[in-house]
Amino acid sequence: MATQAIHVACFLVSWGFLGTNALASDFQTEVYGYSEAYAEKVFSEPSVNDAGETVTAHAPHEFDVPHLFLMVNSRYGNVFQSFLALKAAGAGEVGVSNAWVQGDLLGRYLSVRAGKLYRRFGLYNEVLDAVPTYIGIEPPEVFDKDHLMLTRTTNLMVHGNANLGDLYVEYALMTGNDERQGS
Repeated sequence: MATQAIHVACFLVSWGFLGTNALASDFQTEVYGYSEAYAEKVFSEPSVNDAGETVTAHAPHEFDVPHLFLMVNSRYGNVFQSFLALKAAGAGEVGVSNAWVQGDLLGRYLSVRAGKLYRRFGLYNEVLDAVPTYIGIEPPEVFDKDHLMLTRTTNLMVHGNANLGDLYVEYALMTGNDERQGS
């Protein structure tokens, strides 16, 4: 007995808004994110009734949103920035993956960031949820569960960068409670 099903493939929606507060022209907020959803209807689904007979029935429609990410980035001039990243699973659980505020003390040379943030590690780790594309390569060896040297999250970061002629210097010093705290 063949089961017939109609599947609507997963679709991905990426969206974004840019808003400016009319009262303060230096204040800028961006709201962006992406979501994934699917719908399904199965016809002639086989099942066994109370008498032990195999019968077919139409299954109800199914709809699920397995992933939803919302990010809000606000900036006040070149002095203050805040970021909030929320993620939701299909069961309606909403979690905060990243939330921090940053003050630029000496422009790009010295900034302080505090909150729930990802540890800066070169090209890796700082922006994990911002794009719906996941690179299909193996992560660096330090991210193996067997060889984990540092956790991905921290709470306080002092960072900056400078162009010194032919030399570009970028630094980040991090400390604080991290995801090991909940273990």
